Amino acid sequence: MLHEENHPYFQYRIHFVQSSFFQCWQKVVSSCSAIDSDRLPKKGWGTDRFGRVQLWFHPRASELWCEIDPSSDRTEILLSMNQALSTVYYVLRRIGGMPVHAAFVAWKGKGVLLMGSSGAGKTTCCTRLPGSWTVYSDDQALILPVSAAGFEAHPLPTWSDLVLRNLDKSWDISRSVPLCAVAVLVQGDADEIVPLDRSRGAVALAQSAAYVSLQGFSGSQSRIAEVRNELLNAAIGLAKTIPFYRLSCSAAGNFWSGIEHVLKNSQPG
Repeated sequence: MLHEENHPYFQYRIHFVQSSFFQCWQKVVSSCSAIDSDRLPKKGWGTDRFGRVQLWFHPRASELWCEIDPSSDRTEILLSMNQALSTVYYVLRRIGGMPVHAAFVAWKGKGVLLMGSSGAGKTTCCTRLPGSWTVYSDDQALILPVSAAGFEAHPLPTWSDLVLRNLDKSWDISRSVPLCAVAVLVQGDADEIVPLDRSRGAVALAQSAAYVSLQGFSGSQSRIAEVRNELLNAAIGLAKTIPFYRLSCSAAGNFWSGIEHVLKNSQPG
């Protein structure tokens, strides 16, 4: 998904290892057989715990380890897959990207995030879009910087479809589209799209990113505050180049017409 040829600044290497109840990293780093200790610092490692996985990172190392407690149960495997993405989210924060709780759609190659809390209408809006639109995901997406002034979005799975509804679905997470707009969804009596102040948009985006990034996290309040601050800084950086809108959607109107209007005059970042 994060191909080096598309992201030449991307220099992190992530290792995923099975380790029952995190036995490996309970030992000294240099004593773990899965770790090439000659290339790594012996002290100063930090750790984040997300349910069945444990992330290990170091401020001076470009390599990260994600320990996954093995299981043969389908639901637990899916939960581990979801939680293991916390390692990717850690890397994204280092480079100004983030995951978001938003639908990811596109019109004529221009990507739009439809952002909103659960019940805001993300999935409903996706099902109502006409054939000229492409729906990549209806619940979560990844945002990555691709240049000094541009971002792209990748789809992420709707985990509730897999874990709770036991649906047989897949998402092509390698697909990406230039991000051109972020729309905050609200339900209303009329369809309307209006510009949203960039500072308010950045705060809303950071909150959306924290919702995804901190799911299952069992760290300290100070560590949570640190992650939230990193996400806010990333959101502020994005808000400098990507416009935000407040999108009011009625029950039966053509809400997408307003988005198409603003996209006609936008350029992919």
